[in-house]
Amino acid sequence: MARKINRGGLIKGITIPNFSAGVDQQVSTQLYGTLAGQLDSMFKFANKLSEQELIKEATEFAVDNPIKLEDYLNANPTERAEMFQGNDYTTFGKQLKATQANVLATDMAMSATSQMNTIKAEAMLNDTDMEIVEQNLNALVNGYVGAMADLDPETATILKGKLSTTASSKYTTVLDDRITNINKARKAEAMSYAEGKIADVIDLFDGTYESTILDQNGDEMIINVDDKYNY
Repeated sequence: MARKINRGGLIKGITIPNFSAGVDQQVSTQLYGTLAGQLDSMFKFANKLSEQELIKEATEFAVDNPIKLEDYLNANPTERAEMFQGNDYTTFGKQLKATQANVLATDMAMSATSQMNTIKAEAMLNDTDMEIVEQNLNALVNGYVGAMADLDPETATILKGKLSTTASSKYTTVLDDRITNINKARKAEAMSYAEGKIADVIDLFDGTYESTILDQNGDEMIINVDDKYNY
């Protein structure tokens, strides 16, 4: 029996391309650029998450540890500056300082509004001169805004806008009440004057005018002007 002979050449060879040095370098550069971009994106994402976490922590800390308004108002400028625990150069510090200022400004606005309501009520009750009312409201606004301005001018500007609007509203309320009272007084005075004049006219003709009329029985009777219009 004839023997089978394996002639070979049945397995094909694989051709490996031969890159030049320039192509190798270009590919390496592209791969490096892609990897660097991915790493940069990951770093920025991680950094963003870190900043958000810092901002959240700073905000929560400031809300949980507010500056007491009474202590702040009674302190000198140096002591006030020390009450702010934040700074102007780190994410956490800047957020902490900004939130502390906002919380303090809110407390100032609430306190000022309460004091303005007192000024309004006393002015309406005691007929306080409107110029004095204006001076009291302005002093209140300037006092709170000035206390904030040295440490946080931006927040102080916002606070001034809010307090000025509130003060203007309280002043207008007092002025409207004053005008209403004046009009009521003038109306009452006019009514009193008119009633007095009518009484004078009645007194003038009382008993001085007589006329003859017929009564129910047909008999003549003499009456004065009062009797005539009441008969």
